[in-house]
Amino acid sequence: MKVLPDSQAAGAPSTRRPYPALETNLRLLDQAVALLKQLSQRQFIESYPPAEGTIGAHLRHVIEFYQCFIKQWSAGEVRYDKRPRSQEVERDRASALAAVRDIQRDLLLVPQNLELRIAHFDGDHSSSDTTRELSYLADHATHHYALIQLVAKLGDLRLEDSFGYAPSTLANKAKN
Repeated sequence: MKVLPDSQAAGAPSTRRPYPALETNLRLLDQAVALLKQLSQRQFIESYPPAEGTIGAHLRHVIEFYQCFIKQWSAGEVRYDKRPRSQEVERDRASALAAVRDIQRDLLLVPQNLELRIAHFDGDHSSSDTTRELSYLADHATHHYALIQLVAKLGDLRLEDSFGYAPSTLANKAKN
């Protein structure tokens, strides 16, 4: 059975094998844990022009999308625009780390392929399922990780080379 170290450390049960979409998200969240352990508090909140947003702001945004999903999936409807926009998670590295670890633990409870309704800010709705939304969350996290990589480079911070790249991009790079 494959369970990632930081996911395990987050208190995740080891008796349930994560399905591929879940495993991808756990890997991405492990990258967030590694990032948070690497950065100082100052680096987490520092602004590096011309980039918009701090590393903390981008990571908070990712965290809150996961939190929305986790809090809402069991009701059968998810609305990503109803986020708390927590200044604490954005400005305090330890709070962000605790939030990521909570997400890692809570994601293990999400069943595969459960039908959902996604509520949009304009009042419209669309059909989805938990596996599709986990794929969306992974794409969303990867997009913001790429922005974090850019912010880090502007601040002369060195992150893992693969940080911010989609798994398909890394596989393609490995072939070439």
